[in-house]
Parts: sequence; structure tokens; C-alpha cells
Amino acid sequence: MADNIEKLFNKMGLTEYESRVLSALIKKGEVEAPDISIMANVPKTRVYDVLEKLDKKQLVIPISGRPKKYKAIDPQKIVDILLNEKIKELESLKTEVELLKNKLLAKTEEEDYSEKVIKVKDKRDFIRILAEEIEKANNSIIGFSHLDIEHIEPIKESVKKAIQKNVNVMVIQNKDVLQRKGSFGDILEKASIKGYDHELNAYIIDNNKVILGISNIKENKPEYHLTIWKSNPIMIAMIKNHFDEVWKKIK
Repeated sequence: MADNIEKLFNKMGLTEYESRVLSALIKKGEVEAPDISIMANVPKTRVYDVLEKLDKKQLVIPISGRPKKYKAIDPQKIVDILLNEKIKELESLKTEVELLKNKLLAKTEEEDYSEKVIKVKDKRDFIRILAEEIEKANNSIIGFSHLDIEHIEPIKESVKKAIQKNVNVMVIQNKDVLQRKGSFGDILEKASIKGYDHELNAYIIDNNKVILGISNIKENKPEYHLTIWKSNPIMIAMIKNHFDEVWKKIK
């Protein structure tokens, strides 16, 4: 039982010595420091320092007299105090994390993707980057997908999230994949996806960012390349015009 209490106190923020001393005081009541040292297996050179710290945390009460003794406060109050302190600590950590996330988001938004080429050694990294960009979409995603079933599956969740945000998604999928179970057709409305024979992986996000796969992801290669352009009206117009022409042509 004592071991369980000490472990709980550790989890709630007390040091090992503090947990031992507090557990001993709860069990024995009013105790002198030398006796606490023996019961809690804490060196005499440390026990007074530990008691002082527990006193500052309002977990023990010094009893005046000769010799001086110490007693723990009500065990339920001990748990409440430690739990409240842990909650405050977690709330403070949460605030720090949110601030960090906002800073990282601001840094990401400030990055200039005017001509950024990314090299990856694994197809899964290619897909992960594409998935991250899809999740950032706020208004629209249009594109040509030459991904096979095994590549589409990891990206479906990002597409679903985009749809849930009312992002307009229009994809021209390579025809042979679209006809197979597991394609984008499983999550997109029929009016938002069409099949066509092509070998492009090119996407326009919110009409201001282009993600273009340079390497053929269906082939096994030592590395794969993709590029991200931000605010490149010429590239956006080229892909958009080609997309519109193909979209209209498909029955």
C-alpha cells in the first residue's frame, strides 16, 4: 500500500524523498525528524530539507516543542493540493504548446514556396507531404492524381477532413485505379471525380499553391522529387487550364 501511495505522489509531482517522507507521516502521525529519516529511508542529511519543502507546499505541519515533530495534513487534502497543482501545470503546458503551435503555423505560412523542390527517399514521405498540404486547404482542391490504391489509402483521411471543412474537391484520377475498390471514388461524390488516362500528380490548393510530383511514384526509384509553388500564377493557370479542358472532355 505504501509503495502505491509513494508512486502516486511521484506521478503527482513529488520527488522520491518527498514521497517517502509524506507517506511515512501519513502512516505514523506526529514524528520527529530522526525517526522520519529511519522510517522513510531518507538520509539524515536530507530529511530536514525535505520536510522544509513539504512544509512550503503546505503538505506537512511542524509541531513546536522539544523535540520538534512533524505531521501530515489530512490525506484527502494532500491529494487535492497535488492534483490541483498538476492541473495548473498541465494547463500552463497546454498554453505554451498552443503558443508554440501558433508560432510554427505563422512560420510555415511565411515560408516562400516560389520554387521549392523536395527530395524524399520513400514513397510514403511523398504521400505524407501531399496529405499535409491537402489538410491545409480552406476553399478548394483540384488536381490530377496518378496515385495507385496503396498510395491513396493513407491520404484518404486528409481528403475527408477537407470535405468536412466544405472544401470543394475535384480530382481527375487515372482511369484504371478509379475503377478499382479503394480509389478516391469511395469518398468523393461522382460529380467531383472523373477517370482519365494520364500520368500526372499535380494539385492546386486554394487556387494559390501548386504541388507537383516530378518523379513517377509508381516506379521504384532511389529517391522521389516533388515541388511546391506558392503564388505562382503562371503555373497555376497552366495546370488549371489543362484540368478544365480534360474535365470538360470526360463524359
